[in-house]
Amino acid sequence: MRFIEIWGKSPRLKFPNDQRLGCKREGSTTPFPETNLEDSTQAAENKLDSAMPREYSFIKANRQKLELDLARSSRWWTFSPETYSQRRCTIPMIEEYAFGKVIDLGCGRMNLQQVVHSLSLEYDGLDLNPSTSEVTFEADIQEMFIIPDGSYDTALCLQVLEHVPDPKKAAKEIFRILRPGGIAFITVPHLSRIHDEPNDFQRFTEYGLRVLLEDAGFRIDEIRIRAGLFSFLGHQVSSVINPLVWNVPLLRELVYVVNSVIFSRGCYYLDHLTPSLTRYFPLGYTVRVAKP
Repeated sequence: MRFIEIWGKSPRLKFPNDQRLGCKREGSTTPFPETNLEDSTQAAENKLDSAMPREYSFIKANRQKLELDLARSSRWWTFSPETYSQRRCTIPMIEEYAFGKVIDLGCGRMNLQQVVHSLSLEYDGLDLNPSTSEVTFEADIQEMFIIPDGSYDTALCLQVLEHVPDPKKAAKEIFRILRPGGIAFITVPHLSRIHDEPNDFQRFTEYGLRVLLEDAGFRIDEIRIRAGLFSFLGHQVSSVINPLVWNVPLLRELVYVVNSVIFSRGCYYLDHLTPSLTRYFPLGYTVRVAKP
């Protein structure tokens, strides 16, 4: 699959502290909290990092460099069975159904930007901790006060809801910012190791997803299992061997190609050759919902 990469910059908008961090708003008698949430979270992350073995810190640093190097590249989608499952399941769904004005919620390094631009659609990104100045909104998906009701036709929310303390609140916010007739594509994990500590709060089943999204007001049009147990195990391998050699130019290319064939593609196809196993050990789900 080839993506058309179109680079464009849009203004980055920030929440005032009282909105983004849930502090006192105008007219409230509740005092501002004395503790800064972002500082507390960063302190927790630093404490966790210091407790990790040196080898883990080395792989984590290389993983961050790998993600930066592969950002908004088609090669990102063959990094591991997890990303390959998004390429084979989620992206074709987006390409078929997305329309109008699109917002990428929890956009990270904006890996979906080129997908949206290849469809000639307008793209905005939102993230709590933007990694680039191109991100349009710096905000919490649970409290997107800066975005008016009914602002978007399509919302993308990939691998984000497990990282928010209150996914019900986030689902209702996604519903609010969509126009009537708008659609959202949401992906969540079922099998996943602990990651992005301390902001790793939950995993999902198909049944929990249905309740969560229907309670928010959505009509569920489609739920797909992206992959299964083999892809979960393969993702752990990919997440180690690729970063391990990422600073060695020639070796990293060899390892990347071998990994993309044996693990990214191989594990994905093994899951689809064993549907009964995948049914009970899903890697995660892709959901397409609509606002009536």
